[in-house]
Amino acid sequence: MTDSILDQAVFGAYEVLANIIPGTVLLITGVLLLLPTDLIRNLAAIPEGITLTILLFLAFILGVATQALSAFLETFVNRKKYGGYPSSLYLKDQDPTFPEYFKDKIRRVLHADYGMPLGSAPGHVFDLCYTYVMQENLSSRVPQFLRTYVFARNLMVTMIIEAGICLASWPLHQYERWIIFAMLLSLALSYLFYRRFLRYGESFAKEVLKSYFVNRAKAHRR
Repeated sequence: MTDSILDQAVFGAYEVLANIIPGTVLLITGVLLLLPTDLIRNLAAIPEGITLTILLFLAFILGVATQALSAFLETFVNRKKYGGYPSSLYLKDQDPTFPEYFKDKIRRVLHADYGMPLGSAPGHVFDLCYTYVMQENLSSRVPQFLRTYVFARNLMVTMIIEAGICLASWPLHQYERWIIFAMLLSLALSYLFYRRFLRYGESFAKEVLKSYFVNRAKAHRR
């Protein structure tokens, strides 16, 4: 997928949760592992309503920061894994994911409908397909894949930060072994979310192109 798609995506309540969940995980871990016990007790003495409001605000801010970092790393990860975004690669001649007639048909339909040059860059072709699919509400699976893609991406980075918090807190806890176990567990979860991130990205790109192809190819047969 291309940068513009994720920049323009708005998920409403889902986006709030996608920020709060990673932020809450980081906040709780940071408080428990990095703050002195006396300070934690003093924080517990604050009225619950005020404490909850402050924690939710901090969790959301941490989640937004994590999402910004994950978005920054997204391009690097995709280039390292695929040499670019799957959405663009699937439309290149040398990519075997879709047959040639499929890619050629999409380009010809976009040329006929919108005057798009047949030699347009794959990323531009995909952006037009995505815009059409979303505006016409052709597939509920497209926004679902995009949401889970972003969520998995955020949690991948969250678990990396978690591992860093564990490592930083290790001396504060007299080098207890469970801290290392927690760090290794965080890294393992980060790898799991990394695999999900790649899988959902591929599924999102494929679903956009297939939805556009089925809808517009049918229309052009009439």
